[in-house]
Amino acid sequence: MRFPMRCDRYELRDESAAPGRWRGGIGIVRENRFLVEGTFSSESDRQYDAPRGIFGGHDGVVQRVTKGVGSDGEQPIPAKVTGLPFAAGECVRIEVPNGAGYGDPLDRDPEAVRDDVLDDFTTVELARSAYGVVFKDGVDLEVDAEETEKARAGLRGA
Repeated sequence: MRFPMRCDRYELRDESAAPGRWRGGIGIVRENRFLVEGTFSSESDRQYDAPRGIFGGHDGVVQRVTKGVGSDGEQPIPAKVTGLPFAAGECVRIEVPNGAGYGDPLDRDPEAVRDDVLDDFTTVELARSAYGVVFKDGVDLEVDAEETEKARAGLRGA
């Protein structure tokens, strides 16, 4: 009753986790609908500078905040805003940044990469291009140790 809003969506972001020996964390997406007229304020960061990967890890993904989700008038909201008016029924989407990777992705255990693919934290394509992990087939996603070793050697030499 104090904050008349409804959460329409609360889930992990669609973008893959940033590759690294320890992959980046995946941010959340939250869509909140104003049930009555109200205002929105934000004191966030990371809309312009993605979290930086270190020691060979890849960069994460920036934050995004959007007003008018699902309407023709969708518009980005800056990181710092105070008292932005919202009409009843309007929706705000907050996409929290994905964290950066830490360490060389080629040092990540291939089975951990397989688990990341199965959990939708990364893709088969990214597993090969960033981690050098090759699967025997697209069904069971069994790691092909020999081809993975070759792929990783090729990526290290590039």
